[in-house]
Amino acid sequence: MTVVLAVRIELRLPGSHSLKEKRHVVRSMVERLQRRNHFAAAEVGGNDAWQRAVISFCAVGNSERLLRSAVDAALGGIERDWPEVTVQEVEIEALRPFED
Repeated sequence: MTVVLAVRIELRLPGSHSLKEKRHVVRSMVERLQRRNHFAAAEVGGNDAWQRAVISFCAVGNSERLLRSAVDAALGGIERDWPEVTVQEVEIEALRPFED
């Protein structure tokens, strides 16, 4: 069975004083999600705000339990590696686009 987890993270970057500073942090998060976790990821909101960002990513696999574990690890990595960033909200939606 194919499972897709779609994740939306709303972030607050209180230490950011310019779009350039914010984009540096957000770009490094997105690149890490893509490189380390093999997720499709992008900044999808708050593009013109200095201290707010919304990142979405998705994970595809055949076990929702394993995907949720990978997503939880990725979220923990964000909180651990970017302590200056506050995760304000996380939404996770499980999709099953193809029934086997």
